[in-house]
Amino acid sequence: MELATLLVVNALLFLVLLLWLRRKVDRELNAERAIERVRREVADLITELNGTTERNITLIEDRVKRISDLLQKTDKRIAMLQRESEKHDIGVGVYTDLMERRRRAARESAGAGGSEEGSGVSESAPRQMPAYDDSTGSGGDPESREGSGRSLRNRVRDLHRAGMSAEAIARKVGSSLGEVELIIGLERDDEDGRAVEE
Repeated sequence: MELATLLVVNALLFLVLLLWLRRKVDRELNAERAIERVRREVADLITELNGTTERNITLIEDRVKRISDLLQKTDKRIAMLQRESEKHDIGVGVYTDLMERRRRAARESAGAGGSEEGSGVSESAPRQMPAYDDSTGSGGDPESREGSGRSLRNRVRDLHRAGMSAEAIARKVGSSLGEVELIIGLERDDEDGRAVEE
């Protein structure tokens, strides 16, 4: 009798366990639950992708802004370089014109017998140099502008003899680089002319 009771109890336990397992398997395999789980996973993925996309967009906008700033700075530097190039070209043109006049005057003085008046540029002939423009810092007669009681030409000559570069001199005296180079070139030519005469 006890064996029969034990068998019945075991059968009942087995039956309960079987029902519980079946219900659990049904719950796990239920299509709606599976779809709901997939939906949750997809929603999590979308949220993560949105966060990553926003971070990437912020980074791209930051880079675009930096590139735009760099382009503006580059454009400004190119414009400044073009202005300096134009100033330099004007200075070279003036320098070439002055050299031609000196050569002509030297030829005329050699043809006239080398009188003392003809040894340089004629004082009576007006120097045709472009008027100085304060906004661009180009043109003009370097000796006509006074600075602290000395002509620009003297100041440039003294600074150049002291070993300063043309760029540093241009900044110091407030003149264009082309004009400073022109004055330095004229001084060299004067020194070369004096050396040849001696």
